[in-house]
Amino acid sequence: MALRFEEPIKRHHDEIFAYLWRLMGNDGHRDGSMDVEDLTQDVFWRAYDSFAELRPNSNYRAWLYKIATHRAYTQLRRMKHRRDKLSSLKHSPTEPAMEATIRARVNTLNKECVP
Repeated sequence: MALRFEEPIKRHHDEIFAYLWRLMGNDGHRDGSMDVEDLTQDVFWRAYDSFAELRPNSNYRAWLYKIATHRAYTQLRRMKHRRDKLSSLKHSPTEPAMEATIRARVNTLNKECVP
């Protein structure tokens, strides 16, 4: 009898969730990004998309762990890239020049407003 997709979900959902929780961090969030439950749903969604191609005698648990590992590492790379991009913007060399320009403009406007 063929295994229905609902069976691996029921059997392994909590286990995959706990695994992703450990990979992504104890608080379930990193940098306010996708939480672990969303990531778990994404793992099962991807598994569902390729479930028909899986051989009947395959190790479903190992297959789900492989998908979960790839999704977690992809998400961690995206978060790292986002953090790096934000930190490079934060320490941009043009920022002090912009601040000086804004300050000068504000001072000019203040002088114009004073009678």
